[in-house]
Amino acid sequence: MPMQPNLTEAVHLLGIYTAGRFDLWAIAGDAKRTARAHIMGFLLGRNATQKESGITALRAEFYKQALVIGECPAEREENFITWAKSIGV
Repeated sequence: MPMQPNLTEAVHLLGIYTAGRFDLWAIAGDAKRTARAHIMGFLLGRNATQKESGITALRAEFYKQALVIGECPAEREENFITWAKSIGV
């Protein structure tokens, strides 16, 4: 199944906001709430509020759309970062 354009753009934005690390925790906290809302907007295909763009919600949406799997949270996080880096955006 081809990747959706919104997912591609969201990963691209994540790369920009995290300086190419694609680590979601790099955009945690109040100072990065607008960045999370910006990315979540692409994932959802509409404007996203800061309230619905918490780090946990953002991570869950990325994992759902990217079909990230793993036995534990650390493995899923590692798999997501590897996947995000591999799509070359």
